[in-house]
Amino acid sequence: MKQFSIKDLDIKLNRDQYYSSIKNKENKLLYIDKCDWLINKIIKIQLQFEKGLNELVNIHSNTLKEFLGNRYYKAVINSLVTVKVISVNETYSSGRFSHSYSIAYFSDKEDIILIPVKTERFRKKLINQYDKDFKSISNDYLLKKIINNTAKLHLINSKKNYLIDFRDDLKWDKNQPEDEFIMVWYEDNVQLRLNKYDAYFEAFRDLNKVDKALDVYKLPVFFNPSVNKLGRVYHLAASVPRLIREGFKTKSGEDIWEVDMASAQPSILILEWLKHLNSKNQLTEKENGEAALCLKLVIEGGVYKYIKDNSLCLANMDYAKMKKNILTSLNSKINSSDLSKEMIALFPSFIRWVNNIKSSKGHEAVSHLGQSSEANIFVEVYKSLPDDVFALIIHDCILTTKENTTMVKELLINRIKDLYKGDVSEDTSLDKLFKVSLISVAKSDY
Repeated sequence: MKQFSIKDLDIKLNRDQYYSSIKNKENKLLYIDKCDWLINKIIKIQLQFEKGLNELVNIHSNTLKEFLGNRYYKAVINSLVTVKVISVNETYSSGRFSHSYSIAYFSDKEDIILIPVKTERFRKKLINQYDKDFKSISNDYLLKKIINNTAKLHLINSKKNYLIDFRDDLKWDKNQPEDEFIMVWYEDNVQLRLNKYDAYFEAFRDLNKVDKALDVYKLPVFFNPSVNKLGRVYHLAASVPRLIREGFKTKSGEDIWEVDMASAQPSILILEWLKHLNSKNQLTEKENGEAALCLKLVIEGGVYKYIKDNSLCLANMDYAKMKKNILTSLNSKINSSDLSKEMIALFPSFIRWVNNIKSSKGHEAVSHLGQSSEANIFVEVYKSLPDDVFALIIHDCILTTKENTTMVKELLINRIKDLYKGDVSEDTSLDKLFKVSLISVAKSDY
């Protein structure tokens, strides 16, 4: 069992008066375990929410007391602040948010490391907590299914598969031995991505050695899966960066494939708009024409392409930036940007409906509608899959093995036709709406 720590933390702690006062060797090791736990907790939350090492994250005092002890948790915090390993924001609001913490120590070396828990006492404490959390999760069929399938993941052994993606941003020799790659924990955009990839890589390589669902809890990057109020599921496998995901296979050696929805968020919003139109007594000729066009684009999986092909603003953008701009236009406050004007010209009735939602319920209501509808499609299909089928849900796609992609795709198509049966006829082909593609594309060294 490993935790994130700071290189030479025991040497740094010798400068702290409290740590230096501990005479018993075992108690010193236990104190370091507790310091490592706090460092690990900060980094784990930062990874979960895609924050940098110097960005603050909230940790409730009850959590600190539970793992560090009522009498000692403040001492641990003070020791790490004293040796300049963590920073603390003392501002808090009772019942609203707690004190916040960040990593403060930086160097040009590999200062963030993974090390084993040093004492059997603290290891047992962590295991007992993992057991408790696992039993709680096991009462929820959806979350238990996700943990069970996460345990089936196997990560191939080469960092080069993701490091090569940084070749334009970092100077490195692709023939250099893998164990000589330097992971520098600086707070710039490129380095933050590299930090995140390296953390997930090291953690999931440890998962290769085990196959029990409980072992997923022991990963230093693990966080309890949860379902938000919109029905979206957040869990460890969904937070893994794309290039790490490309290195996954199942533990039985099968490649992993995904079934995802083309132009998912705008397609789902269009389907919701069509359902709204269906409740109206009579449509104008223009509304009928626009509805027919929008349905055609959804069926063909071509919403993003159609907008880009008919937009001066998006003409020369790469796909990722184009997609981000369209989603920002749909979900942000009503504005008069050039893209917003183009969207109104392309889909006047649809955008008017979107803007009416923003005006009456706030602009956040649009993304909330899209996410809740997305969950109503994908989460329900995921829960219906047989327990012996490998599958993981990642918001608007489902990962599985090749032999099961047809079944997953058919279930998603049927779910769409069931939810939007007044708008999508039973004999409509939705083959292009859901795409099947290979995820396991990274090459192994063995």
